[in-house]
Amino acid sequence: MSAPHLCKVFKQFGQASPFQYLTRRKLNLAAELLVGERLSVKAAAMEVGYPDPYHFSRLFKSHFGHAPKHFVELSARR
Repeated sequence: MSAPHLCKVFKQFGQASPFQYLTRRKLNLAAELLVGERLSVKAAAMEVGYPDPYHFSRLFKSHFGHAPKHFVELSARR
């Protein structure tokens, strides 16, 4: 399947672009690793494919509304 066709299929089903979908999946997995596995931010970032933990933290905050460490603290309180 070509990249343009894949984007068209995603659009037909009302999904975000394939890149946005993949990013969202990676960040959700990272959140599970941070909270469930108690990985460090750097380790979780590497595990989901982000070698730069600062870039990962910015993406994480834009997706969840909280920095990774703050997200873990909030999860621990619940």
